[in-house]
Amino acid sequence: MSNTSDTDLLNAAFTAIMKGQIFISEKEFQERQARNENDGFTYKRIDVHSFHQFNLIGSNANAFTEENNQYPSFVRSFDPGQMFIQNIDGKTITINCNLNDTIKVVKTNIQDIEGILPERQRLIFNGIELDDGNALCDYHGMRYESVLHLALQDRDVISYFSSDSLDPQWNYDFTNVNDNGATHMRGGILYKRPCGWRRFALKVTNRYDNGDNKWLGTDNMAWPVSYHGTSEHNGKSIADDGFLLSKGNKFDFRHGIYSTPDVNLAEKYAHEFDYEGVKYFTIIQNRVNPANLQKIPKQTEDEEYWVSMNGDDVRPYGIYYHVDVTLTNTRVTLLSHSDLCYVHIAQKFFSGLPKAMIKGILRIEMPYNIVKPHLDLKMQMSNAVNGANVTYSMHHGTYSSCDVMNILTNLAPNCSSNCGVCGILREGNKMRHSRSGPGRMWFASDPCTSLGYCRNQSIKVMFCVDILYNTFNDIIIIESDA
Repeated sequence: MSNTSDTDLLNAAFTAIMKGQIFISEKEFQERQARNENDGFTYKRIDVHSFHQFNLIGSNANAFTEENNQYPSFVRSFDPGQMFIQNIDGKTITINCNLNDTIKVVKTNIQDIEGILPERQRLIFNGIELDDGNALCDYHGMRYESVLHLALQDRDVISYFSSDSLDPQWNYDFTNVNDNGATHMRGGILYKRPCGWRRFALKVTNRYDNGDNKWLGTDNMAWPVSYHGTSEHNGKSIADDGFLLSKGNKFDFRHGIYSTPDVNLAEKYAHEFDYEGVKYFTIIQNRVNPANLQKIPKQTEDEEYWVSMNGDDVRPYGIYYHVDVTLTNTRVTLLSHSDLCYVHIAQKFFSGLPKAMIKGILRIEMPYNIVKPHLDLKMQMSNAVNGANVTYSMHHGTYSSCDVMNILTNLAPNCSSNCGVCGILREGNKMRHSRSGPGRMWFASDPCTSLGYCRNQSIKVMFCVDILYNTFNDIIIIESDA
């Protein structure tokens, strides 16, 4: 990582990809352990291979007809066997089962060994989340001694990647790269580089094939490059759409792991996430085994899907992100009490103001033309101090000339004159919206301090702001709009 803010950005991306599971940095985990905090959370170190398997996208192979089921009804009689269950931290347990067992029965078996309630369990196999009502044999490729990957649906679990899971020497910024007219190949297949994106590299060298890294190379022995997003486009995953296009083609297999060599197609399925008031998209970059790869014929120039036979044929090695440049006006969202951002802010707020009442917490996403100078300055400052942290979460109390409860209802600024709240919502933290007078704005690490800067109104407004500064202070005075 280049600095702490990069690490926090990556953890925000992981949280989005893993459907709300909370991620923190290894440094923050170590600091919490050093403080011996009894915060009620369980901390799990993420295993890179398990992370890979959780975030592959498989075809919806549980909607079978009799003719395409790998185990037709007349042969559905099995001797008992075993399955391996691997947790996200890499821990593996063995359960006794029958391929006729339902997923609910499997989860009960896991509960007997690990004490984890079935409703807290998510089981993944070949990129598919297994449904409680289906049997193991309903899923293509399922055999005894298959590995099922277990994730927990639990807000009391916080995950972190160790530093040896990430490989910052291979991080790369394609933001301003333009490959017009250039050709790049991997494994003898065209490599469409992710121009406009930035990469966080996962540590995968020497991990596979007894340390033989040919698959990760650039020559004809390498595996070709693909991408996939872990969200949905028009209600369908990349596997749903790819599987539909594969119908009518005589392939050796159509049920498998779906990805695409086209980063623009992968972006349609990108997960969105918010960090420091900025909307980002994130996708995953893979290498795919050419020996077990089917290329679905393109219906249009924009539809190029690949399907790999199973999870071992797809090796993710990079997390990509880029800023949403399409946002032209401030977007305001009222957070639910269960939102992780709401919980984090409320905890910090109540630690200093236990008797206060929160009327609402809004997420503010600023337009790209406001965000870009901030991001450019952050990179410039970070480079100047050799990657040290330059971003600090602070609070800013301000004044309002309108009924701020209308903002909670309408999710938009109320007025245009002499109102710090509405001015900041429209334009960001411009100096002219400062109650201290033009030319400077005050920010405090403690919300109690910032509360004193709010005018004496029954309902006070405070902003949580990420401030760029060379060193941390309890009070930071800023004299630049960026």
